[in-house]
Amino acid sequence: MATLQSSTITSNLTVGNRSKIGGTGFQGYYALWKNNIAYNIDFTVHWGSVGHVWWVSAAYSHSGHPGGAYGYYSEQWYTRYNGVHSGLYNLHIGGNSSVAGSIGWSSPNITQIRCTKNAGYYPGWGGCIIQVNGPIH
Repeated sequence: MATLQSSTITSNLTVGNRSKIGGTGFQGYYALWKNNIAYNIDFTVHWGSVGHVWWVSAAYSHSGHPGGAYGYYSEQWYTRYNGVHSGLYNLHIGGNSSVAGSIGWSSPNITQIRCTKNAGYYPGWGGCIIQVNGPIH
């Protein structure tokens, strides 16, 4: 039978939209977006000389579920080695990119991960939610 490992969280911190629990961070964002406008949202993350991984997710919908005709979603593992982006591994991704615009991930620099919502053609408004979980400062 396996023995469960446990650890003690020694320091928790919440500042603005960032929560840090024992070195692992959660950052969240919510807003109203318009289908036919592009948006960039940047998240500050930890730079290190080793490999790091973040769980990133974003969903947007004007009407119905995010994978329907008026929305898009993205859930992925985002990895870096020595501060440089090294891989993006799709868990779930889809929706209607021509109507709502697609969602993608990038690194504008070694201490940020960027969520980009590209413009679709439909002018409707909808809610979006973005989450980034992993090492932060």
